[in-house]
Amino acid sequence: MSTQPDQFESGFEVAPGVRVPPGAITLDFVSSSGPGGQNVNKRATKVQLRISLADIPLPESARARLAELAGSRLTAEGVLVISADETRSQKRNRGACLARLREMIVRATHPPRVRRPTRVPRGAIERRLDDKRRRADAKQSRRPPESH
Repeated sequence: MSTQPDQFESGFEVAPGVRVPPGAITLDFVSSSGPGGQNVNKRATKVQLRISLADIPLPESARARLAELAGSRLTAEGVLVISADETRSQKRNRGACLARLREMIVRATHPPRVRRPTRVPRGAIERRLDDKRRRADAKQSRRPPESH
């Protein structure tokens, strides 16, 4: 069973400043596994959210980061598939899917901070060498004197 909820008709803001066109998000409700007893057998509460990466209006660099974050959730066709079946409620599982999508997009839109390598302070190098010298001297003093 597939549905396009009313909230998606005028476009949907999936993350701050990121709005996808209507019909870009597809929600499928399927039989869930796990807890729920007989409820699992009667109701399709598991939600699978599908959205093509091409439909998400992001800069190319952010789209590449999103594809990397998606990992195995990205199909060969470039469709992102997010599933949720933690609760017995379709509504809460749908909210969980949308929250995961939102979190992934937010993480992708913020580029990672560049690590600037630091130098080892000269004092630290000198202390290490002094310690090595002291250690070598202590071991040297334990040896028997060389006789030639």
